[in-house]
Amino acid sequence: AAEDKKTELNERFINFLVRNEKDKLYYFVLASQNPQEVLIVKSPSNNSEMKSFLGYEWSSAKGNEGIKYLGSATVEDLPEDDKDDALENIETLESDDKRVLTNLLNFQQINTPLYDPINNKNKEKINYWISQNFESKGINIPEDMHTFLTKSPLIDMLDFDRVAFSKQMTLTPKHKIVIVSKFDIHRLGDLVDVKIGGTPSRANDTFFKGNNLWVSISEMNGEVISDTKEKITDQAIQNSNVKLIPKGTTLLSFKLSIGKTAIAGKDLYTNEAIAGLIPKSNRILDQYIFQIFNAKLIDLDKTGLNTFGKSLNSGHLKSDVKIPLPPLSIQKKIIEECQSIDNEALRTNEAIRNEIFLIETAISDFINQGYPTKKLENIVQMNPSKREIADLDPNTIVSFVEMASLSEDGFIAEKVEKKLKEVKKGSYKYFAEEDIIIAKITPCMENGKCAIAKGLTNAIGFGSSEYHVFRVDESKILNQYLFAFLNRESIRRDAERNMTGSSGHRRVPDTFYKDLDIAIPPLEIQKKLVLEIEKHKSKIQEAKQILSTIAIRKEQVIKKYLS
Repeated sequence: AAEDKKTELNERFINFLVRNEKDKLYYFVLASQNPQEVLIVKSPSNNSEMKSFLGYEWSSAKGNEGIKYLGSATVEDLPEDDKDDALENIETLESDDKRVLTNLLNFQQINTPLYDPINNKNKEKINYWISQNFESKGINIPEDMHTFLTKSPLIDMLDFDRVAFSKQMTLTPKHKIVIVSKFDIHRLGDLVDVKIGGTPSRANDTFFKGNNLWVSISEMNGEVISDTKEKITDQAIQNSNVKLIPKGTTLLSFKLSIGKTAIAGKDLYTNEAIAGLIPKSNRILDQYIFQIFNAKLIDLDKTGLNTFGKSLNSGHLKSDVKIPLPPLSIQKKIIEECQSIDNEALRTNEAIRNEIFLIETAISDFINQGYPTKKLENIVQMNPSKREIADLDPNTIVSFVEMASLSEDGFIAEKVEKKLKEVKKGSYKYFAEEDIIIAKITPCMENGKCAIAKGLTNAIGFGSSEYHVFRVDESKILNQYLFAFLNRESIRRDAERNMTGSSGHRRVPDTFYKDLDIAIPPLEIQKKLVLEIEKHKSKIQEAKQILSTIAIRKEQVIKKYLS
């Protein structure tokens, strides 16, 4: 009978739930009792970076098969006593013997972040932190090791949300993100539709000659977007995975520059690094969603969701991000008070834009005064070779500047000291004191990541392979003058149009910069322009100090109503 079937199904379902949830509970309790966080080691995916990570490569060349340790040592580097003990004349060694000896020498000097063959207590190596964690010692992972190491509670590495419990541990653990509130907490995906954008094929230039607004991360500045640098055609929309985002929708970046916000001032489209958060019902207001994320109450960039890479996904946003849902009357009060702070931010941003305009105008007027011009490649050395420091002691301490430490305000925010031998062999870019470094990859370039390298340890620096480096002859051109010329929005827009590569990995080729024409006035004239620009930059920094308080003030307003 139907009733008997229903009873049987319910009984089987309950038995399944009990077995399944009992299993989950058992492992949940076990994992929660582990007092020590799990240390996770991540290796690079890029082949050349993997070789540097391991310190060796595998050779399949005929007659030279096997592991080849990376290094510059040769049999001639053997200590004299060892040479005498081995053979009176090292020239009589067979080639295979030389290869084996060379490999052994390089093994003793292996350069890898994994371990130090001579000192297993080297705090700059991964094995040291593994041993510390294994011995249940509380560890704080150094900034320069974050590329390879992260920590997570064991309980976060198991997925208890799925019906089927596999007991598998994930190396990219999820972290629940919740704002403390007296109101009910909901998953973001239950309240909004998360619409992810896309990029039409760059191979078809006509796709970007339309009238439909298309937003990139560089345009996400916490304000209303009513126009965009690039616009796409109807054909581009039909032949790509872009999605229409209605006017008034909150925009949120969730890849690369994570957590940037804006509001769609018109119906528009976005690239794949931006999500449109569209309310599913009238229980939640667009502006309330915007204020929650704009106030950085949920700092997506520091939650751990983007472990080992500047990227989240829509699944994380929908299920792992949770926000409170107060009554509409409370939402409106939050919006009203935050809007007052936003208006102050708008006025401050307008003042900044005015100072930037004055800088652009000063440089343009300067260029148009008829001074002789030259191609940049004729007066600047680009991306100088590491061969300049080939004879330097490999234990020399140098500065390391990762991309995250390169400010969008034209300076280096943080430098980490490393030994030359740790950075020289990899793909890291070499630069020296007073060189100019500019990010070449999207969206870092568009966001204005650049600086004049100052205060480098032993006047030497290394950093991301995604830098372009410029070195001037100061008898002809000042580096501050060249920096002012290159650090302009007009140059960045031109550079963006000349990018090559696939979406998300587009880069500015060095040929773009080499082909730029630059006016070369006398040095005294260059100095006058630099001083004028510095005055405008000083006003910009004062305005940015005001902006730096905006999110904190809005957070205080929101917490006042939610707590």
